[in-house]
This record gives sequence, structure tokens and C-alpha cells, in this order.
Amino acid sequence: MTWRARLASWLAPDLVARAFSAPEYRFGTMRQGITNTENQPTPEQLLVDAFRGTQAIAARAVARRVGDLELLVARRERNARGESDFVEIPQHPLTPVLERPNPLLTRLQVLRVLSFWITQTGEAYLLKVTNGAGAVRELWPMSPRNVERVAGSASPVSSFVFHGERGETRYRTDEVVWIFDPDPAYPFQGLGIVGPQARPIDSSNFAAATLREHYQNDATPKTVLLAKEEARLPDLAQRKEFEADWKNRYGRLTGSARNTPAFLPSGFDLKELGAGMDVDQTRAYLEFERDALLMANGVPRSILGDVVDANRAAAETNQLVFDLHTIQPQANLIADALTYQLAQPDYGPELFVRFREFVSEDKEFRLREETADLLAKVRTINEVRGARGLETVDWGDQPVGSFGDVPYTGEERNPPDTLGTQPGEAPGDAQDAPDDEGAADAGDPGDEQPARSRAHPAAPWTPKAEWVRVMQRDREFVPVLVSRLRRLFAAQRSAVLELLATQPANARAWSRADELDDLLDGGDLRRLFDLLVTPISIDAAQASRQNALALLKAKPSLSFTDAAVQYLERKGAELVTFTNATTKKRIRTTLAKGTAEGDSLDQLTKRVRKVFSDASEHRARTIARTEILQAVQFGQLEGYRDSGRVVGKRWNDAQIYSPPHEVRDAHRLDGEAVELGGTFDLDGEAADGPGIGAGGTRLSAANAINCRCFLTPVLEGDL
Repeated sequence: MTWRARLASWLAPDLVARAFSAPEYRFGTMRQGITNTENQPTPEQLLVDAFRGTQAIAARAVARRVGDLELLVARRERNARGESDFVEIPQHPLTPVLERPNPLLTRLQVLRVLSFWITQTGEAYLLKVTNGAGAVRELWPMSPRNVERVAGSASPVSSFVFHGERGETRYRTDEVVWIFDPDPAYPFQGLGIVGPQARPIDSSNFAAATLREHYQNDATPKTVLLAKEEARLPDLAQRKEFEADWKNRYGRLTGSARNTPAFLPSGFDLKELGAGMDVDQTRAYLEFERDALLMANGVPRSILGDVVDANRAAAETNQLVFDLHTIQPQANLIADALTYQLAQPDYGPELFVRFREFVSEDKEFRLREETADLLAKVRTINEVRGARGLETVDWGDQPVGSFGDVPYTGEERNPPDTLGTQPGEAPGDAQDAPDDEGAADAGDPGDEQPARSRAHPAAPWTPKAEWVRVMQRDREFVPVLVSRLRRLFAAQRSAVLELLATQPANARAWSRADELDDLLDGGDLRRLFDLLVTPISIDAAQASRQNALALLKAKPSLSFTDAAVQYLERKGAELVTFTNATTKKRIRTTLAKGTAEGDSLDQLTKRVRKVFSDASEHRARTIARTEILQAVQFGQLEGYRDSGRVVGKRWNDAQIYSPPHEVRDAHRLDGEAVELGGTFDLDGEAADGPGIGAGGTRLSAANAINCRCFLTPVLEGDL
């Protein structure tokens, strides 16, 4: 008995057989559970007798696809539209268990065998092997052939009995993940594909066996000798001698004269019986049953390599139907069982296990939707380009129209509450402005009020157009930076845990400047930060600068000045210092608490892991959004200066474009414009722009973190 099992027997003598080790498998005839009924074949029949032919091919196709899917640990959040989304929690303690369930089987193998069992029997079992402290460390599949469900007085299923090599082992329901597709007639029993299809499977197997018997033993055509009037019939001895001689000469396998014409006795004709039609009918029946079984399993023939239509669109449609209507229901069944029987009991009700999205989008439908939105003027070309990850174009904010539409220049103004009005400009101003051509004739020659061109050079810089570009840059750079920050946090976690394991017990509190400072602020992790993070900020700033120059019709230059690059590198160094300071503070706080409570090394290790696990995703996304905002605004300001055409900058907040977004009181400067070298006043703190302090310094956290404000340029005559 292991020390974990011995400990369990001391604490609860009636629960000696606990899940501290893997099940010991035995295969053979097993006792059936209490809920098996006459209309459902036994697991032995479902997994052995029926697992052949077309049914086996279909089940394996489903299992292969399910095995290719990736499991993730997530939490549920509301997005900006109020819809519920699952957000992945990287580096969660449960993730390694899902990725490598046990030392012998990988995630792919476990998912495949679970899928086999669910398809065949409608149910599957996973034993939760714990570490003795309640945390699951391994998952072991248990075949439905070996598991018996036991009824209780208060529950239809009170426990499970596993029939293994050393006899029976009883497990509580909370020690087993029970995945099953309920039989409507018997809700506490799984119903797979084979049970309801038992008759066609049996008929198909019988027809296949009949055809096999024919080709194995009876493929030589049946023939008879038809006697004519003048024929002399042989006696019994002569007949036996003739048949033996005929077999030796014309036997299908050993005849010495096979494939050559036969010599018949005088007065006889050779006639062949019509058996070929029976074989053809059997083949047609087998094809019918094959298609019926594939349909019952939800497997298109093209998935198995039988190309019915050599059209790529048809193949993509079949894959979509297969994933959507066959794989996704089974994947949801597995994910729900892992969520409510594994993740939430051990880690809390906010945790979910889900499969990473695998159903491909309907491209044809998406294109039709885009077309309809463009024609209905629900979306602009730049919004569509942004969703595809493409650069915006200067004409992309004008709606798509037809030849029958009134000509549109992009300068028309909507009612006062629409987004087309320039900040600080009254609705209708542009409509009253004359064109450049004929401006002298439009009013009093002595009028000192300058005429405004309808083809305004800053038309692409409307707040709405710039907001589209802001969201595009967010989609392009933030996920990359989040991924790299998570890699950095993972490297920090590994280094901290390794250092913690080598520290004497009296030095683990890390309450002062010590090895933790040297580790996180040292050269190796700083170089890793420079390698992973800083280049993304430079790329984002450069892309923003190039975009600004292009939209301002200025000649683009290939790269930043050395001073600009040094500025961004200096910002990266400030970021790593700021990030490490927060990390060190959290680690020291939790270790000081653990040391005061007398925690062991294992417990302190868990505390450190929790520091990185709890905050890694949220911190990474917050840092990424903040840094990309600063880099983009810096690049944009550089583009303004390099263009030679911009004299000022205008502050815009995002509330009108993203209603759930809250704007800080200090940032309610929407429409305020200053000179290009001027600063905005954020309740006493000077800012060159969103996320950037005066002179390029770092803004305070209160004014920088998660800011979504943005700048638009002011050209001559606009201030």
C-alpha cells in the first residue's frame, strides 16, 4: 500500500480503496451494471462484436478528428456586445493534466479512445488519480466493459465498481468523470450509435459474410450437364470417376486444365446457373447499408477518402457539416463532463474546460454577409478591410453605392448626432461651404472668410475612420504581444521556482533586496524581454508612422531615426522595470504570508505558481494594450512631424464608438486641439498624447493603463 493510500485508511478506514494509483486492467467477460436493458447490447458486444466493418471505419474517423482537437482551461466573460465568451487561462494547473493525462497516454490518445467508446456505447469513464492532497495529477480511461454502475438509496448511481486484474475496486462518483450520452428511455445509461443500429449492422455483417463465403469457396460458376436424347447416362461408379477427373482438370485452384476449354462426353451440353445476379444484388445491398451506417454516424464519405465530388467547395462543405453536426456535439459532451466533474469541483465554479474553436467558418456565408452589409451601408470598406487584417485606404470610409445613388464625396454631413461631424464643428458647416472652383463667384469678393474645400485633405482623419484604424492595430499587435508576455512570465516563473527550491528554509521569505532582485532584474531575463517584447512595440510604432505619412500624402521614409529607436528601447527598459517591480511585490507578499503560516516548500511553490497563474493573462493583456497604445501614438506623432503638413493634434475619446468603454474624467477632452508641440492637461498631468507624458515621458498608471483615446491631426487652417 502506498503512503497516500495508508494515509487515507487512517483518515477514513471505510474508504481504503481510493484513487491514488492507476486502475489495473483486465479484459474478458465482465458483469453488467444495474441499468443495462434488453434493448441495449452489452459493452462486450458493442466494443468487440460490432466494432468491425463500416461501423469501425466511421467510429475511427470520428475518433481521429476528436483526437486532433485541443483542450483549454477558460473562464466566461462578457464581451463589448454583452455576449458570453470563453477567455483562455494559460498556465493553469489543470492544463498539464489535460495535455498529458498520464505517463502512458497523450491527450490525443485519450480523446481518441473516449470518442471510440462514446460512439459505440454512448458512455466513457475517466478515473481521477489524485496526489493525496486533493489535486488531480493523472486521468486514466476505464473501458465501459470493465465498469459497473451501482444504485444507491438516494441516487440512481451512487458509485462505480471497476473490475480489474486484482478484482473489484469501488470508486465514489466524485472520483470518476462519467461521460455519457443519455438514452431517452433510460436517462442514467449511455446510448451510442451501435445500439439503435443493431439490426442494419447485423444484416450488413451477414451480407458481407455471405459474399465472402461465395468468393472464398464458391466463386467457380455453378454448372450442369444437360443430357440429349442420344446420351448414355453413366452408372454411379462412372459418375464418380468423371467428377474426380473433372475436378482435377478444371478445379479453380488446382485443376491442371483450368482456364482451358472443357471436353464433354458425347451427347451432353454444359449449362451455367445464373448466380451472378445474386452477387450483384448483395453488393448493392452492402453499399446501401454502408451509406446508412455512415449517415447514422454522421461521417460524409469524402472524410474517408471516397471523393464523390471533385469540387473543393463540396469538400469544404462536407468538412463543415462533419465538424458542426458530428464532432462538435461529442466534443461538447466531453468538455461539459470535464468542466462539471473535474475542473469546477477542484478549482471553483468560474472555471470551464473547452475545446479550442475548430469549426471553420462558412466563407461563402461570410462573403454574402459582407456584401449585404456594404450595399446596405451598415459597414464601410475600411471596416471590412480591418476585419480581414488589411490596411485601411483613404477612400474606404465612403459607402458603397450604385449608379443610381446621389454622388457622394465623403464631406457630406449627417444629422447632429451622427459620427460624421468633425469635433468642434457644427453640423451642416461643410454643406454650406463652396467648392474651390468658382469660390470667387460664390460670395462677396471682399469677404475675408476663406472658402473650405469639399475635398478636404484631412478627410481620412475623421474620428470614426481613425477609430477603425485604432481597432485594426489593436487586433494586429496586441495578441502577438500578449503571447510573448506570457512566454516571458513563464520563463520568470520557472526561474523563480528553481531559485526557491535551492534556497534554505530560513531565506525563502525574500522580504528584502536579495537574489530575487538579481534574478528578475538580471541580464538574462532582461535580454529575453528585449528579444520578445521591444521589437513588437517598434513594429507597431513604425506601422503607425508609415500609415500617417501615407494618409497625409507625404513621402514615406523607411525607418525611424536613431533617436526614435533609442526612445522606444528606453521605454522597453522602463516597462521591464515596472513589470518586475509588480511581480516581485506580489511574490514577496505571498511568500511572507506563507512563511508566517509555516508553509512547506511545496506549499510555497504553489503560492508562487498562483501569483503567475492568476494574473498572467489579465496582466499580459493590460500591459499589451497599454504599450501598443503608447507605441502607436508615438509613431503617429512622428509621422505628423515628418509630414511637414500637420500643425496641431486633436484629442478623441472612444466612448461614442465603443459605448461600454468608460472614459476617465481627466480624459474627457474629446475634440480639444493643441499645437503639434503642445500638451494636453489631464487634471494636472501634462501629456503629449494618449499614453505619452510631456516630452515623451511615461504617464502615471492612472492615466495610461487601458486608455483607449486617440489622436487625429490638425492641418493649417483647422486650429
